[in-house]
Amino acid sequence: MTPQPLTFAFLLLIVCLGCSSNKSAQTTPENDDKTGSSDSVGRPQVETNGPAEIIRAAIEAHGGEANFAKTYIGKTVMTVDGAFQQGVSGQFTKTDIFHLPSKMKRLLKGKSQGEQFEMKFVINDDKSWAQVNGGEPIASTEVNQDLHTYPSDSLAILVALLGPDFELSVLPSDDLKGHPVHRVRLETSGNWVGDNFFDKETHLLVASKKELFDSSIQKTRSIETYYSAYKKVDGMNLPMAIEMSMDGEVISKIKVTEITFMDHIDEGEFAPLVMER
Repeated sequence: MTPQPLTFAFLLLIVCLGCSSNKSAQTTPENDDKTGSSDSVGRPQVETNGPAEIIRAAIEAHGGEANFAKTYIGKTVMTVDGAFQQGVSGQFTKTDIFHLPSKMKRLLKGKSQGEQFEMKFVINDDKSWAQVNGGEPIASTEVNQDLHTYPSDSLAILVALLGPDFELSVLPSDDLKGHPVHRVRLETSGNWVGDNFFDKETHLLVASKKELFDSSIQKTRSIETYYSAYKKVDGMNLPMAIEMSMDGEVISKIKVTEITFMDHIDEGEFAPLVMER
């Protein structure tokens, strides 16, 4: 299978896996090796011999599919240490306000290569605007409607795995950071897509591995993502620490500091960006 292209949009979105309203959780997770650990994580008593059963157990462990819709409207705040996109790396605070499937505002603020850096990005249906360091906004009508925002992105993937697009199998697996895991392989038309790793005790997603084609260097890159420091937020078990590696080298560490789910967001949040005076 030809690896997926590693595009600007992908790098923009990875830094970044629904019944009460306006519930907010603020956390300061420790960066430890307690993979998939949480004092409040449920442990569904289900058989997990086959890949579909493993995925179903993971869906329930993360809060249940009926709850996933609440993650479509809200706000997240996180710190990012490392690469945000090609040519932009450093220490940032990233704030996302979103009303999926077609509206999002993102603010990235911090230092890149020792210099102050700020980027704003807004998507509103079929239009988008990007602005760097208060300069002239760049407008576009070429919008990818498949928005990826934490935490709905990884939860939606879990549900999608049970659909007809993926062929699942369970592979033998060693412990991952000292925790026994299920390793579920994803294939499409017999071609490898990636592997997901689920903690055998908690059933939570703790890691994923895949390959993507980096068009900037014409090379396939190995991408590994690790999820830890799980916390319960409004009935959902969500990872508060995410680490991403490329070709074995850590490229970003993310800590989630705030998650707020809402019933409604004012449309003004997604207004076109204007040049700062």
